[in-house]
Formats: sequence, structure tokens, C-alpha cells
Amino acid sequence: MKSLLSKKCSFIFSLLSLSLFVSCGDFFSPDWGTPAKEFFKEYTETSAVMQLEYDAEFPKNKDGIVCIPCNDDHSITFYLRNPQNYTLEPQYGFKDPSAADIAVAGYYSFVQDAEDKSLVKLTFTKEFLRTLEDRDSNDLSGSVSLYEPKSGRVFDHFEVSLHANSAPPEIKSPCFQLSDASNGEYVVCFYFPKLFLTEPTTYTKPLHRDSYQFIVNGNTYYIKAWEAESPISIYENYTEDESGPSVSNPSSYFTTTAPTGLTSLRADGFVFNPDDCPQGYVPMYYLTGQQQSPNDIRYTFTIRDREGLSNSIAISNKAQQLNPPAIQVASDQSYAADEYTGRYTLSISHDGLCTDGSSCGAVTIHYTITDSTGRTTTGSANGSARISLASGTYTISSYATKDYYIASESVESTQVKIFSPAIYYVSNQGRDSGDGPEDEPTGAITDPFRTINHALDVFRDNGIVGVAACEIRLLTDITPTEEQAERSFEDSEGNSLIYIPPFSWNPAIFIRGYNGKRTIDAKRNETFSGRVIFNACNNLTLENLVITGGYAKNYTDSYAEQADGGAIYSNANISLTDCVIQNNRSCNAYYGGGAIYVSSGNTLTMTRCTLSNNEACVDWDDPDYFSIGGGAIYALGDCTLTDCTISENTGEGALLVAGTLRMKGGKVTNNKSMQGSCAAGISMRSGILDGVEISGNYFVPAAELDSLNGGGVSIYNLSDDPVDLDASVIIRNCTIKNNKAYAGAGVCYSDDGSSVGYCLIENTTITQNTSYKGYTDPGDEEAFAAGIYIESYYDKIKLRGTNIITGNTLNDGKAADLALSEGKKLIIGGSLGKSKIGIYMHLSDSNKPTPGNPYAFTQDYAIANGSVAPGEYFIAENGFGIAADNSGEASFAVSGGSLYSALDYRVSVSPQPQSELKTVLGKSKTYTFKVSASRKEEDLYYNRQDKKLYLDAQMQNPVNDEKVNWSAALFSGGYKVSDLEVTTSASGTPEL
Repeated sequence: MKSLLSKKCSFIFSLLSLSLFVSCGDFFSPDWGTPAKEFFKEYTETSAVMQLEYDAEFPKNKDGIVCIPCNDDHSITFYLRNPQNYTLEPQYGFKDPSAADIAVAGYYSFVQDAEDKSLVKLTFTKEFLRTLEDRDSNDLSGSVSLYEPKSGRVFDHFEVSLHANSAPPEIKSPCFQLSDASNGEYVVCFYFPKLFLTEPTTYTKPLHRDSYQFIVNGNTYYIKAWEAESPISIYENYTEDESGPSVSNPSSYFTTTAPTGLTSLRADGFVFNPDDCPQGYVPMYYLTGQQQSPNDIRYTFTIRDREGLSNSIAISNKAQQLNPPAIQVASDQSYAADEYTGRYTLSISHDGLCTDGSSCGAVTIHYTITDSTGRTTTGSANGSARISLASGTYTISSYATKDYYIASESVESTQVKIFSPAIYYVSNQGRDSGDGPEDEPTGAITDPFRTINHALDVFRDNGIVGVAACEIRLLTDITPTEEQAERSFEDSEGNSLIYIPPFSWNPAIFIRGYNGKRTIDAKRNETFSGRVIFNACNNLTLENLVITGGYAKNYTDSYAEQADGGAIYSNANISLTDCVIQNNRSCNAYYGGGAIYVSSGNTLTMTRCTLSNNEACVDWDDPDYFSIGGGAIYALGDCTLTDCTISENTGEGALLVAGTLRMKGGKVTNNKSMQGSCAAGISMRSGILDGVEISGNYFVPAAELDSLNGGGVSIYNLSDDPVDLDASVIIRNCTIKNNKAYAGAGVCYSDDGSSVGYCLIENTTITQNTSYKGYTDPGDEEAFAAGIYIESYYDKIKLRGTNIITGNTLNDGKAADLALSEGKKLIIGGSLGKSKIGIYMHLSDSNKPTPGNPYAFTQDYAIANGSVAPGEYFIAENGFGIAADNSGEASFAVSGGSLYSALDYRVSVSPQPQSELKTVLGKSKTYTFKVSASRKEEDLYYNRQDKKLYLDAQMQNPVNDEKVNWSAALFSGGYKVSDLEVTTSASGTPEL
């Protein structure tokens, strides 16, 4: 392995910026009132209709009620608030009971969208609508209810006001002619609809029987539409009573008989022909009585029904040019597409006027759509046109035409940009291209893209600069396309399946699994290599994903960076939440990172993620040229992990962080290291480990002898910026156990002497870690301590709180918990609680303690622990005792003088009288024992009043201030039967 990482696992990189986080705790404060809580409950645990949309533009009657015609099946889409994605059974309750009676199966449907559960659609068939119009009541109003079958709840109702009513038809083909009267009078010829007609055999009443007014230039006449008549007449009078409507006094202005001698006003000699009358109409003539005039003479004809629905058409004695149509969108403007369809629907309308202000009625709209690639789509529509466009940039041109009128001027809107609301859906069944502008995929939930790359291209090319975020939702698991599956990714940007590009602005990019975890599987191997994701966007978040199948490999001896990060190479800040990254590989890399590599100056943030079975490996002939650092993660920048699991990864250490590491909760377990320059678990420079379990990390046999830098945690403290007061590294509330290494199987600490802060170990258990080294020399515990190995003779370890550092051994079982270099100190940063710490220091002859001259190994012990004897906390593993020196520091000590070790004391117990100790089950018995105590050659005496040992029988000179507590238990065949009660005799002899 090349010398990027030394035995000290040093990282020589620039100091990086820290990630900052804002707590949401205050937002969910329990002080919130009940109304606020109920509001959140309502809006997060219920469903409701938020808005509706009709499938076409429908007119409203004189009371403002929408009227749906029976010309076709029609539907209403209801948009729901449904945050829990409930599966619902929508129901429609008709306000009119008779409408409910005819709403038989097949006449209407009301269903929830199978994919997008925030949509429900109510559809009425044209047969149902026509049947309603055949009745005297056409009320289609009702109440929408949402039934949730799992809980049996019915959510709030939504009221809808509707009528089934078709607007009257308009007259057709009006034109001016001249009569043969003296000086010539204008006659307006047109085709008039037979409003009384009923569809054969199907319905009993005419569809337009409610049409009753015929209005000409503001003058109202009446129509007998409810029953057939021949010839058709237009009436002056209309009445309505209990017996029904009636008309009277036929108007002399209208006739169905062609006047004689009609002549054309047009240069082409056109004459109105009654034989060309369309089916369902009759020729009719309006005798205006208006003499021919050079002035502009205009007439507007309107048919209106009783609800106020109408249709109008206008005509002039002069051939007028139509006004140009109005395109809803303007040049050089941007418009947001609908989130659910991914399309923006624009309209092209006409004002029904000519250039001189005269009315012309409905016209035909012609349009041409040209996209940014030059593809065109043409079309036409009567009255108005509605055009649905996907995201993109377009030129839209349009003009209007109508018989007997001059076509309008063409109008155009250029550089019209349609952008989606930056929410794109991707599916393995999606598509990235279409056959034309109106067929382009939109990336909506109903029309997803095939690849994440295309979604990002659409956002970058068609999005609006400055849009804060883009969200990509994966509807299915994602795999390479057919084209991608047949090649390596070397010619792809970032050597990856997915390339997250940089942007000219700084949007946040979110890629999320939709409705559950989604897998992105690159399906890479030795033949077709490449990683899963390359990130160059400075604000990328991945959520709810499984990222797998990456195989980033360098096939040369020069460009090893292409192999860094088997799953993810991030050249910018990146965040992952609720993700699983597994079964990825980095081979022949410059740095490594079997799962993730983050370049210098960038941050990695992970929450509730799992990284497992990833590998950084080498298969080149000269493996020293490459690095296999970080079987899971190699981060040159700052790294923040919360509740993450890093397990069963392979490489040179599982987690290598050159910046500041902050890890709270989670586990780093059972990772395998192939080389010995870094810890098998975590290698770090500075940061905080809080509540982390670090266990079962080890080295393969070939790397055991080189594993001098830790098994669980390796710390190379270079920090000049402490993360917490005067500590550069904090290990708090952690469990570090069952790790293996040649030195520092639990924790290995070193620095270059320039670091400012200490390594604080607080409320942490370091136990059952094993050194591969056996005990062959009394000094080996110092060089190869299994619990905490402090390299390079630095005294930067600070202890606080209850720390258990025991049970760590060399390979042959010799205790080796924490080793200090001679003359160095443990810094005591506060109360040691209930700590138990095995301590070793190899002492030269000149520094070995002598009676009355202990050798201190702590600093500041007495500040918070002066009332507790050091032997309560520390266990000497170098053959000396533990005592306090004159300044109160914990010290190594030997017997003699005023200081004694625990080994100087002897306690013996003998029964009185000397008889066999037996008892019978179920019967109590009292035994008396003589207890003798001594220190060295001196007899000691027990005072039952104060429970202390004394140097004299008169109980005048206590040994120390410590009390003696006696306990006893009954055993049978080596098994404990019960505890025994202990009392003392009057002479002070304990009795059991």
C-alpha cells in the first residue's frame, strides 16, 4: 500500500467546515395547545377533498351552477389531502333521489387512482347525462364522501353543485342577401335548428326543449321547442302557466319560405342555397326591412334556454376580418406544469369579434407548436383550443378562420418555457423521449421518466434558475437501461450509472424512494464496471433507497481516482437518510471507500443508514501503489452519522474520516481489515463518538502483525480546533468490546504533539478487546495494550464519569487494559463515578515507588475525587499497589512506611470449635468463626462499633478510615445455596 497513510494513520489534509444543524425539538414542544395538536392530527391523519377539476370548460347557468352537457362522457377529478396514502372508497350521494334511482351500474363510476392515492375521479356517461336531461329535473348535485375501510372512518364531506344541461345550438351559415323590393332590402339567410327533435326510440323528450328565446340585436322572440311544428315559426309572445308554456303571434320578420329574387352581396356571386341545409336544421330567412346601405349593418343571433345557457353568432353586411386569437402565454415567460400530469395546459381563445368591433360568433382556431429541437405539431379547434405541453421551450403561433370572413392575422409567442414544479417521477417502465412536443414524457406520476439522469437534465435545461429544490421520486427499483447494461461506465460522466451534475445556481436535489424503499442497482461487475452515483451537486440528499451493485475499478496504473467510492463518489456535500448501501466494491483505488468516497472540502451526513458487505480491494500486481482505505466510507471532509450501522465491510478499516467525525448512536461491528495501517473499525482525527457500539472488528491473519493502530478506534489527533472545550476527541457513552488488533485493540491514540485538545473518554465501557501479541516481556503491555494504547508517549487522555476499562487482554490472557508511558499522566476531568480501570506503566528503577514514596500517574484527581481512595477506581497491572500521594493524586505504591497496598493485608477465618460444617435442609443453625487480620507482620483488631480495623487491642490507633464489611454464603457441591446473615459477638468476633 502506498504511503498515504502511515502507521499512525495520519491524514495531511486541510481543515474543513463543519455541518450545522437546527433542532426541531422546539417545534414539537409539548406546550402547544390542544387546538394546534388537533389541527396537526386532522391534517396528518385524515383525508379530504382540496379542489376539483373538470375535463372540459363547461358553462354556468344564471345561478352560477356548472352545467355538464351530454355530448360525451365527462369526468371530474378531485384532488385530495391524503398524507397517509389511505386506500379509500369514494362515494357520491345524489341530492336528488330520482337521480340516484337512475344511477345504475355502468352509468357512472367513482374510483381512486391506483398509483396516486391523492386523486379520485368521478365519471358520468353521456347516456346518464342525457337521461337526466330527459326528465323535468336535471339536478346532478351531490356530496362526495371518502370511506376508509381499514378503520371504518368516513372523512368530511365535500358538496358539489351541478346540473345536466346542454347549451342550445347556434344557427349556421348566416349571410346577407338582397331582396327584389324597391331599392333592395337586406335579408339574412341562415339554417335554424329543429329544437324539438328527439333521438329515435331512445328518449321521450327533446334535448333542447327548454330553449325558448331567439334574440336578434337585443329584440327577444320566442321558440316553440317543446313540441314539433311545421313549418317552424318564430313568435312575438310567450306565456307560462300551470298547464305549461305557450307561444303566440308568429313574427312576420321570419319565414321558412325563400323570398323571390334574392341576389348576392358578394363579389363571387354567392347565393344562399336552402338545399344545402344540414340535417336537423331548416332554412330560415330574416326580413330585416333594412334597405341596402354603404354603412356597416350588423346582426347578432342568440338562442337561449330557461337556465340562461346560450349560443350566439354575428354577421355583417361587409366582409370583415377576424380579430387575431389570444394565446394565453406570452413570449419570454415561464409557466409551471401541473404536479400530477407534468403538463401545462394553455388555451388559445377568440373574442368573437372582427377587427372593426363587430361580432362574428365562434371561429376556428388554427395553431402550430414548435419545440426547441425544431419539431412541429399543428392542429385546429372550434371556438377555442386547449394544448397540453410537457416541460420545454416552445414557439406557439395561431390564427382564426370562419366562413364569409377574412382570416385573422397570425399571432406568435416565442421562447415560452414550461417547467414542472421540480418534482419528477422515475420508473423502470418509464420513458425518456416521445414522438413530438405534445407526446414528450413529463416525469409526472402518470408519465414517469426512465432514468434519473434524464430527470436531472430536464430540470437543468428547462427549470427556472433560482428554483430552490428538485425532487426525484422513484416509483420502482431502478436498473441500467438496455444500452447501459451492455457497456462499462468509463465513458459516462463520473464513471457512474447516475451523474448528479453541478448547477449554475445551488438548488437542493432530493432523490427519494416513493411509497417505500426503492433499490438502485447498477449491476456492475468485473466485465462492466462503474459506480452507482457520482455527485457534483453541492446539496444532494438521498432518502429511502437501497444502493447496490457498484463496482468501481481502475484498470490502469495511473488514474486510480476512477475507482474511489464503489457506490458513491461525492465531489460535493451529500446527505443520506434511511438508506441501505450494500454489496458495492472499490478496486485499485487512489483512496478507497468500498461504499462512499467524499472528496476534500465536502461533507457527508447520514441518518439511520446501514452500510454492509462493501469492500475496498486491490488486485493489481503492485498493490502498494493503491489504497483500500475505508471498506465502507473514506471521507476527506467532515462526517456526521446519526443512528447508523456499519457492519461486515472489508478494506483497510471500515470508516476513515480525515475531517471532523460526529457519530451519535449506531454501531460499527464485525468489519474486517485487510491491512494494518488503520483501525479495523473507525479511524479519525477529531470529533465525537456518542452512544456508539464498536465491537467485533478484526484483521485478517496476514495483517495481524501490522495492526499497530487500533482495532475498534484509531485516533490521530492533529486538531488545533477542539470540538468541545479543551477536547479534540470525545468518546462518550460508548461500548468498545471484542475488537482485535496487535496494539490498541479497543482504542489506539496518537498525535504529533501539536494538537490543542485532549481525548476525553466519558461514561464508556472498553472491555474484552484482545491484542494479537502474547506476553513475553514485562514491557509488552505498554507497547501492545489491548484496551487503550497511547502511542508516542503523549498524555492527552482525559477521563470523566463512570468508565469501565477492564477485561482487555493480550493473546495469552495477560491483563492489558490501559498503558501509560513512563512519566505521563491520565488527566482526570471530573468525578470518576463508579469507574474500574486497569492501569499499567513500565517504570525504570529510578522511578519505581518505594515505601513512603509513591509514583503518581494522574493529574487533577483530587479535585473531584479527593474523598475516594484511588484503589476504588484503579487496578494496578504492573505489580504495584494503588494509593494516593501527598497531593492526592492516584499513584503506584509499595508496602512500608505510611503506605500499604491491598496485597499487604491478610484475613483468615476459622470455625469455632473446629468441627465439620454441616446442616440439614429446612433447619437453621448458627456457626461461630474466628476472624484474624494482619498487615505484614502486624496483628490487626476489629472494632464492631465503628467496623474499623485497629493496630492495638485497645482500639486507639485505627489502620485507616475505611470500614470493614463482612458477608458469607452457603455452598453445596460448588453451587451457592443461599446468603448467610452475619452478626458480631460482644468481643468483636463476627458470627455467621
